[in-house]
Amino acid sequence: MSDKKIHEVELLAKLIKTIGDEHGISQVLDLGSGQGYLSRVLAYKHGMRVLAVDMSDIQTKGAERFDQRALKALSLSPSSTTQESNLKHVTEMVTPENVGDVLSKWGGEGDNDDGRWIVCGLHTCGDLSTSIFRLFANSDQIKWMVNVGCCYHFLSEEGPQPGFPMGDWLKGKGYQLGNSARVLACQSPSKWTDPVIGQQSFNQYFYRAVLLHTIVDKGLSQKAPAIGMVKRKKTYLQYYQTAMKRLDYEADAISETEAESYYQMYKEQNVDKQIIVLWTLRVLLAPVLESLILVDRWLYLKSLSDSENKSSVDANDSDVKMWPLFDPIASPRNMCIIVSK
Repeated sequence: MSDKKIHEVELLAKLIKTIGDEHGISQVLDLGSGQGYLSRVLAYKHGMRVLAVDMSDIQTKGAERFDQRALKALSLSPSSTTQESNLKHVTEMVTPENVGDVLSKWGGEGDNDDGRWIVCGLHTCGDLSTSIFRLFANSDQIKWMVNVGCCYHFLSEEGPQPGFPMGDWLKGKGYQLGNSARVLACQSPSKWTDPVIGQQSFNQYFYRAVLLHTIVDKGLSQKAPAIGMVKRKKTYLQYYQTAMKRLDYEADAISETEAESYYQMYKEQNVDKQIIVLWTLRVLLAPVLESLILVDRWLYLKSLSDSENKSSVDANDSDVKMWPLFDPIASPRNMCIIVSK
């Protein structure tokens, strides 16, 4: 794991373990488990019984390969066999309709669990977070939920069960963010307090603006195409080469000489400094937009405990908490939501 991932996994796993110990629950459903980093720490370090579920068979198989490497490292431990049995990876689409069957295949063996589970997700993208919330709301077996979301730009805003808004208050107002605001909600102004990281970010925005303007100016497209995420490059030419391949343009569509001349022209016109001002003003709105998404989620979860129609939720025992769990510089998407019933 990267240092960032180690930081996140260690803190979230410790939190989940603490909840489990305090309430006599040792079974964890890790949804969107990916390569299984959180699942392995919960199972091998903290001794919890983990069902790691991902929709991608590639991710599941990759996680199982990592398991074997981890078990090899633990081979000197007499409890390694028990540790292996604590973790199960499955490729599955879990819904409120089938969650009972999925959990029954794996659960029910703990001494104190009584069929109870904790559902968790670390940096669950877009609608996966909101799907976990609805799963928690509709499952009698899942008693605790611990979630840290991310990728707000993938949230749906239409359909019978949109990712945003979830709560009745914003739904009643017909409120929508739109794609630009959802993308902006993912920005992290806290990271720009580091001048090196900040300058690298501004360079990438400037590189993209120059290339998109060049593409339109050369008549290759009537409007700026979507380039997507490009790994940070030290020079404009490196960025140009990577982006042009991704956009599938011919090698001679824009020569390196032309590309460099456009870059130098806008550099001399101080457009890079204008980009810094523009993005600084935009990114100052990011925490406001993220807070709107998070408060909407909190209100939805809080409404579960207040709803008279939710007999599975005891208003006296239910609780919803939300606070920053990770270092915002290392991990900007750091807001952890915990709810119990």
